[in-house]
Amino acid sequence: MRLRLVHQRQPKRNSLMATNDSEDSLTNATDRSLAELIEATKQTPPLCWKAYEALASHPSNEAIAALAQLVNHPDWTHKRAAIAGIGNHKNGIQLKDLLLTFLTNSNTFIVLATIRALAKMKSTKAHEKIQPFTQSGELPIRQAAIEALRTIWQKSDFDYLIELYSSEKQEAIQKTIGFVLVEQVNAENWEAFFSLFKNDLLARHRLWALQIATQYSSDKIKYANYFLQDLDGHIQKRVKQIKLIASR
Repeated sequence: MRLRLVHQRQPKRNSLMATNDSEDSLTNATDRSLAELIEATKQTPPLCWKAYEALASHPSNEAIAALAQLVNHPDWTHKRAAIAGIGNHKNGIQLKDLLLTFLTNSNTFIVLATIRALAKMKSTKAHEKIQPFTQSGELPIRQAAIEALRTIWQKSDFDYLIELYSSEKQEAIQKTIGFVLVEQVNAENWEAFFSLFKNDLLARHRLWALQIATQYSSDKIKYANYFLQDLDGHIQKRVKQIKLIASR
C-alpha cells in the first residue's frame, strides 16, 4: 500500500511581508550599504523613516554628509527626519552651524526638531539661539527649549528660569522648569530654589524644597517645621523622618 504524501503549500509572500523584512534589515545600519540607505529614504513611509534612523546610526562621515544633503529635501517631513538624524549621529556636532540656520524656519515642527537635535549634541554654541524660544508663544517649542537648557546649561540660566517660572501659568511648563532647576541646585543657589517652591501648588515642588533645604542647611528642624501643616502625605512622611534623624 503506497502512502500519498500531502505537501502543504507555503503561504505567498505579500508586499506587506516584504516591506516588514525591509524595515527589519534597515534597523541595523550595517545591514545595508550607504548607497542603499540613501536610496531607501525615497521610499514611502514607514520604510523611509527607518532609512533615516539607519543613517543616523551609520558611523561613517559619509552618512553625516548624506544627512547634510537630505536636510534640503523639499518635503518638510523628510527635512525633519534628516535634522533628527543629524542630532542622533555621533558626528552630528560637525553640522551644528547648519542646524542653527533651521531655527528661523517658519515650520514649527522643523524648529522643534532642530532644538532637540542641538540639545542632543550638547551644542553650547546654540545656547543664545535657543534660550529665547523658552518664551515662545507655542507651547511645544517653549517646552523643548527649556528642556534643551539641561544639556547646554550656563550658570546664568538658574536665575533666568526662576524669573521665568514666576510668570509662567502653564502647569506643563512649570513642571519642566522644575525638573531642569532641581538638577542644578547647589550650595550657592539652594535658598533661591527653596523660596520659589516652598509654597508651590505642586506637591512635588514643595517636597523638593524641603529635601533641598534639609540637605544644604545646618538647621534641618527649622525647615522641616515649615512644612508641619502641609497636607501632602509624602511631605509629612519626610518631615517625620527628618525630625526623627535630627533627634538622635
